[in-house]
Amino acid sequence: MFPSVPRRGRMLLMWRNVPRKNISSRIADVFRPRRKTVQQFVGAADRTAEERDLSPDAHGDFPGHSLPIGKFILVFVIVAAIGIVTFGVFAYERKMGQLTQVAESLGEAQNILPGLRGYDELFKDEGDGVPAEQANPFAGFSDGAISLSDMLGGVQALFTDVGSTFTSAQDVTGRLGTLIGHANRLDQEGVRMMLTGRGEELLALMRETRDDLKDIDSALQNLSKTPGTLKTFMPLEPAEYLDYRIMVNRAKTVFDAAIAWLSEDKRHVAVFFLNPAELRPGGGFIGSYADLTLDHGSLVSMTVHDVNEPDRELAASIVPPRELQGLVKRWRAADANWFFDFPASAEKVLSFMDASKLYSAESPYFDAAFGVSAPVIRDILAKVGPLKLASGDTITAESFLMDIQRQVQLAQERGDDSPKLILGELAPLIMSAMSSDGFSWDNRMETVASWVTHKDLMVYFREPTLQSFAETIGAAGSVFRASADRDVDYLAVVIANIGGGKSDLYTTQDIMLQSQLGADGTVSDHLIVKRTHNGTKAKEWWYRTTNQAFVKIFAPGGAKLGGTTGIAAKTVTPLMNYAKSGYAIDSDLARLEGTARDIVALPGVTQYEESDRTAFGAWMRTPLGETTEMTLDYTTRLFTEPKTGATHTLILERQTGATGTYRVELHAPVGFRWRENGLPVYEYETTDLPGRLVITLTLEQAL
Repeated sequence: MFPSVPRRGRMLLMWRNVPRKNISSRIADVFRPRRKTVQQFVGAADRTAEERDLSPDAHGDFPGHSLPIGKFILVFVIVAAIGIVTFGVFAYERKMGQLTQVAESLGEAQNILPGLRGYDELFKDEGDGVPAEQANPFAGFSDGAISLSDMLGGVQALFTDVGSTFTSAQDVTGRLGTLIGHANRLDQEGVRMMLTGRGEELLALMRETRDDLKDIDSALQNLSKTPGTLKTFMPLEPAEYLDYRIMVNRAKTVFDAAIAWLSEDKRHVAVFFLNPAELRPGGGFIGSYADLTLDHGSLVSMTVHDVNEPDRELAASIVPPRELQGLVKRWRAADANWFFDFPASAEKVLSFMDASKLYSAESPYFDAAFGVSAPVIRDILAKVGPLKLASGDTITAESFLMDIQRQVQLAQERGDDSPKLILGELAPLIMSAMSSDGFSWDNRMETVASWVTHKDLMVYFREPTLQSFAETIGAAGSVFRASADRDVDYLAVVIANIGGGKSDLYTTQDIMLQSQLGADGTVSDHLIVKRTHNGTKAKEWWYRTTNQAFVKIFAPGGAKLGGTTGIAAKTVTPLMNYAKSGYAIDSDLARLEGTARDIVALPGVTQYEESDRTAFGAWMRTPLGETTEMTLDYTTRLFTEPKTGATHTLILERQTGATGTYRVELHAPVGFRWRENGLPVYEYETTDLPGRLVITLTLEQAL
């Protein structure tokens, strides 16, 4: 085909025979290109671009025109930015409306919660809705107060659907409103339903309330699923959803237990009338009590008994407490209110009553006990008004305690079979007045709360869930128990009137505590207990009797007694030989008295371990018209040494029925002062001490 030519020659021949016009500029040279510098490449590219822009190729066609990639990106960004801003304006307005609706809805829910304050511990009211700056997720962008991550979260929130969140928020609000309605009806009509035989209606209302709580829990669970991008702008912190659900479920558990408890055919509740004229550790001497019978939520009967009725039918012979052995031969319900911890006293009284032949056929007979002190009866009488007895006597709120005491004492002196008949007549009159259609009590929840706060009303249930609830809301009358690792100072002065008639009604008590906190963590307490017998104002002998009190000072566990003054010498001689007579020993009393230790260096003082406290017991004897004073010095060592910012807590607990003045001086360590008043000494004084007062102070270096 080709003449015989060397291979290289053939290639040259082909090159020469191809016209130049047929070579396109787009065909690359098959030869290996020579290496060029970066500048040469750049220059060549620029020249090629110029040629393509200005002249056609060899075929007469202009090269295709293309926009440089950099310019294309710039144009795209500008157009996209305009689109995003336009969309963002509309999306922002829409989302702001939705988020505002969610916030307003939850704000309404939080504003509803104060309506449940009467039902303490069921809910918390710690907010007033969502703050304005939280409702707007973009607030603070302009002034740099929000970081880039916050800004990205706000932008992301614009693209998050809040429809389900808004529905859940509305659901919470609506169900809370329903709950409030049912709770208010329970508050206003619950007692009347029980007293007028409408127990089934009461139970139905309680079930509806329980179902409300269940629905609220479900709504809160749905609300807790709010997308993370929205939770930043919600009025509740994520952990708060769990807190509210825990409280709601706790309330539901209580309602479940209460409904089951009330749904039984018969429930017996003992109401102890605690007489403050004759103090005992659990509040007052239980001279009488009412037996309330409940059937499916309705009160079907109420009988008032002298405590001697079950005691006379009590076959068991049990050794009484040491301090009572010179007064009574055996332990019984009348004297079983012996423990400062009311649940312990209530259970002991009920156990004696259950064992009595009066009730033993249905043992255990009683399901619960209420301790009621004089202020409860006084406040009820003040509301229902004066009540006229069959004898023509009128009982008023101001004079009821002395009127009842007088009639009971006179009946006992006459040897009447039922000396406390007046109580059996008065109690139904009170119930009848309270259940009447015209009776109303606008501030009843505040009044009940005051009774509970001052331990004038205490409740004890043998049903564990109900008792746990009573403990939670502070209605059980229990002794405060701190965790083992918590540093607290503690004081309770507890009186047991033994052989002192009804003189406590006229005996005033002043308590002074001077407490010095040392630099090494030692607390040195100086306590003064002063009792004044004002019975000279009374005519009746039972008020003028010498006041004889066995006083127990409850201090922190492990307290060391250093010295005392004013201790009355008293020897208790048992009325009989209990071991020889075969008397039984109560296990609870044996456990308490097993800790008793007479302090040899301080004659007349006995140390006990009771209710996780160290208690010092001694006698005080206060004759008519005189004042006696007892002092104790004791120390306690805290776990940690004082330092700036550390707190110091003192807890004062009052015995039910006890009145008087309480004064406290808390001295900071040398070189420190209390932040709360800026002084090295903090002083507190009151004549109206609640059942439990907690004083917590903060240390700081003195200037």
